[in-house]
This record gives sequence, C-alpha cells and structure tokens, in this order.
Amino acid sequence: MKNIVVNFESKTIELTKNFSKRAGVVGSLEHHTLVEVKREFPDYAISVKKAHSHYTPSLYSRLTYADMEEHIKRNVDENQREEKLLELKYQKAILGFARTKALFIKEFMPCEETETTGTVA
Repeated sequence: MKNIVVNFESKTIELTKNFSKRAGVVGSLEHHTLVEVKREFPDYAISVKKAHSHYTPSLYSRLTYADMEEHIKRNVDENQREEKLLELKYQKAILGFARTKALFIKEFMPCEETETTGTVA
C-alpha cells in the first residue's frame, strides 16, 4: 500500500490516514518524507484519503417479517398462500429471525448471490 500518492490531475498529495498521523510528528521519517515531497511540489495541496470500507451489505439485509408476508401475499398462488403464511409464522416463533430469513430467501428469492457464493443474508 502506498502511503503517499502524488495526483497530477487534481494537483494533490494524497496521504493515508495512518501516514498522516505519523507525519504529524516532527522529526519522524514520515515527516521528512512529506517535507521532501512538498518541496518538490510546493503548489500541490495535501489531502488525507479515507479508508475503504470492506463491508458490502447483503441484497436482503433490510428484509423484515412484514416484507416476507407481503411478498407471500403478492406472489404466491391463492391455493398455497395461507399455508405459506402459517409456515412463516411457525418459523418465526420457533426458529428466530435469522433462520427464518435464510429459509425464506432460499425458497422465495433465489438470486445469483446465493447461487454463486452459497451465502444467504
């Protein structure tokens, strides 16, 4: 990972957050490095890059019981609708939210995410 990047397009010297903290200590190796770079590019502004977030929310991360019931009411055949709603209520009472959600997604909403990675919200 690069601690200092000189961006010629935006005329900035980009620092990582940790390097920026260490460069703030006068006399440190990072401070001397930053001073050298700033001496070479005096008209460039210094900016600190934000750390990348590695969290990617699941496709169904905001799915609730109400959403599940609504999906069943709208998309399940009339003959099976009541049976599926009762099954959902039973799972809700016995299994808890996480397992109920996983079973619901597996049955009603198969998608590329669950098929390729094998993970379920």
